[in-house]
Amino acid sequence: MTIALLMVLAAASNLMGQVSLLSLQGEPEEVFDLWEGRWALAFVVLPGCPACVTAIRWLREAKETFPEIRLVLVAPWKSAELLKEADGLPVLLDEGGRFGAALGVRKAPTLLFFVEGTLVGKIAWPFSENLLLQQLMEVQTLLAPSPKDFLSQPAPDFQGVSLMGKGVGNAELPKPLLLAFLTLGCAPCWEVLPVLQELSREVPVVLVAGVEPQGLASEERARLNRFLMEVQSVGGKAWVLLDLGVEGYPLARAFRVRRSPTFLLLDGKGVVVGAWVRAGEKWIEEIRVN
Repeated sequence: MTIALLMVLAAASNLMGQVSLLSLQGEPEEVFDLWEGRWALAFVVLPGCPACVTAIRWLREAKETFPEIRLVLVAPWKSAELLKEADGLPVLLDEGGRFGAALGVRKAPTLLFFVEGTLVGKIAWPFSENLLLQQLMEVQTLLAPSPKDFLSQPAPDFQGVSLMGKGVGNAELPKPLLLAFLTLGCAPCWEVLPVLQELSREVPVVLVAGVEPQGLASEERARLNRFLMEVQSVGGKAWVLLDLGVEGYPLARAFRVRRSPTFLLLDGKGVVVGAWVRAGEKWIEEIRVN
């Protein structure tokens, strides 16, 4: 995946925290669900778009052939024609078109294809039904890169930037080690800090903070510094490494991280022995077992 694409996805992820897509009933949708599983998002505008009607018909016909793929229409407004053409396909309302714009959508219809949070394909009109079906087949069979690919393997070499602006590399950090990938714009990510503080007394923790291209806000810097001070106060060990968006999030790319929070546990030899992606409570118990 290119740096430019990663930055587009990061911008869209940030937007998700600010804007809720709506169902046709006006109910807010949990947008982060879009980053789990296999999805085809069709950005359409109705009325006034004959090509959109054609693309929607193709998607309706493909629905039963590709049951593992969530086929969803995304439209800037609700209309009687949209309701008629959807005919069972779920529809989300992107009021103002901000979500589509963040993902680089410039015309309708445009389809974006995601596998486990990774943008794996994009087609914009004009396209054929055969091309659409070919893309759906690829989405259904594609194995997305994952941090779990590193299990039982030495961790890739990496280097981040400390809060003081100093480069810190893998070789300088103790082992075993818990890597915690967090996105600063993700509210649930901040909620795991007390847990990381507790775990830091048992295993050194490196909090890898994804920093958006505009830079680290003063409030975010203060919270990260406070986390380090609280770790020190309980006798734990922790570091904060900044994963810079302006550089394409090199740490997240190195470990194939697509969602936050993600945790990787390295043993005393630097081998990855655990990987948890947006884990529930069990990850804490499993880390302690390892």
